[in-house]
Amino acid sequence: MPDSEDLNERVTLPSAGIWMSWIEDGLVLRRRALRLTRGNREEAEDLLSSTLVKAVSHVERHETEVREPRAFLLFAMKNEYISRLRRLNSERQVRDFQADVYQDHTHGLADRQPDQENQLRHQDALRKVL
Repeated sequence: MPDSEDLNERVTLPSAGIWMSWIEDGLVLRRRALRLTRGNREEAEDLLSSTLVKAVSHVERHETEVREPRAFLLFAMKNEYISRLRRLNSERQVRDFQADVYQDHTHGLADRQPDQENQLRHQDALRKVL
């Protein structure tokens, strides 16, 4: 029966370095998350947890060897933060569902002169006044 050291050497997950970095560099990662979220602790914790989940799942899914786990986690955190900002901005956009997408949007660029029908009406009114 193999002892536990032999078993640990044979079975190593691709994400083992990520987990170790998560433990060792926790303070650095937490500070970066707080800086990105402008001191909002709740958002920083959400950012940290989603970064870890995505980084570990990416490494395990693609069986990637990460040489610099700390840099990898910081880069993943920045990307996760940017993704969150984009998602928030798209949610905040006001959408006008009543707008006709086929409407001609160049009508504002058209000539400012009144059309012929209005010109005739104004000329008739002017003649009556005179």
